[in-house]
Amino acid sequence: MNGEVYIIMVHGTWGRGFFPTIAALVTRRPRWFQPGSGFHTGLFSELSARQIDAQSTFVEWSGSNSFKERELAARKVAQSIETRVQQFPNTPVLLLGHSHGGNVVSRALSNTTVDLDRIYVTTLATPFLEVFKTKLTASQERSLNMLFMFFFLAFVALSNFTIQQLFPELREKNGFDLPNIAAVIGILAIALIGATSIYPLLVRRSAAQLALVEMISSQSGVLRVRDRRLVVRAVDDEATLVITTGAIGTRLASLAFSIIGALRPSNLVWPAIGFILEYAWWNVPRLPFGIEIYFHRIASILFAATFLVPLLVFLLVVFAAFFRAAYGRELAIAGVNCEVSAHSAPDGHGLEIVTLRQSNAARRLRHYIYDEPSCGAAVADWIAARIKNDEISTGSA
Repeated sequence: MNGEVYIIMVHGTWGRGFFPTIAALVTRRPRWFQPGSGFHTGLFSELSARQIDAQSTFVEWSGSNSFKERELAARKVAQSIETRVQQFPNTPVLLLGHSHGGNVVSRALSNTTVDLDRIYVTTLATPFLEVFKTKLTASQERSLNMLFMFFFLAFVALSNFTIQQLFPELREKNGFDLPNIAAVIGILAIALIGATSIYPLLVRRSAAQLALVEMISSQSGVLRVRDRRLVVRAVDDEATLVITTGAIGTRLASLAFSIIGALRPSNLVWPAIGFILEYAWWNVPRLPFGIEIYFHRIASILFAATFLVPLLVFLLVVFAAFFRAAYGRELAIAGVNCEVSAHSAPDGHGLEIVTLRQSNAARRLRHYIYDEPSCGAAVADWIAARIKNDEISTGSA
């Protein structure tokens, strides 16, 4: 053999299956990163053909779609790197991460202090992410607060309406009796409590989440290996779908805040008044026919005229967070007040990018780029060439 390499493999999100414990009992087929799998066998065969003696290990983690879980996994990988560098100080180490395993590897390089001159990085179909917190204006924060109160109010009112539809006998007991008066006061109190306590609590939690996510999503660590990076990606792959899904969330969030910026908090009071009038129409005693008709029309017009814009903004905020949760579950709460940079290849100079066209056999619901026969060959070609070039450069020096 003309060279050697030690490989540390890291799986991605749900890399051990959605239910790892059950999956281990049901199937005995090795995962792609385990000895005996098609990718593992093929890669070692390709390395052997290029006169590279390889050993490998793998790092298992929860596989949850979470920035925090990926950070915990990165610390495990960092420990594995330090162990291997101490055991094999003169042997190149190849970090091989699939999907979000590539982001785990990138973060691992920020969590270790060992010399990285003999460290090489290869990522397979990784959506590279960086999250940046945005700053809301005071007006936007107040508008979001009013928006939250408005829809908290709507939720309680519609819940009451649904109960009345399910139990018709309740509608026959309308009037200025204690239950109805308590219900009207209660709905206003709940909306006020929701706006003054629950919403700020969510805001504080969101800010804390974003501060952590912004720190642990940094890709700066991978720059420490300079040009010793290979990015293998596919034309049609789930990683592209994740990037696209998150990009939709970014556009929705941008549209929502452009609308919120044009609103004043006081404007959102009118839909609440419309809701109160509609609610009262269902619960107060029957008025004379003519007055009742005008009362109902005024409430309906006021409600309809001012309901659509807050509803649109609210839906945009909800869907923006939902789509951005594809990047990590933390953004399901904090996904509105941030910007996300997502690419199929990271920033930096000197890295090599290989784009594969997957065969029909490799195209499935999830991205199995490692099942593509040319994937192992691309990794073997690159690492063999890099090791040879670095050894020649070191020898010349």
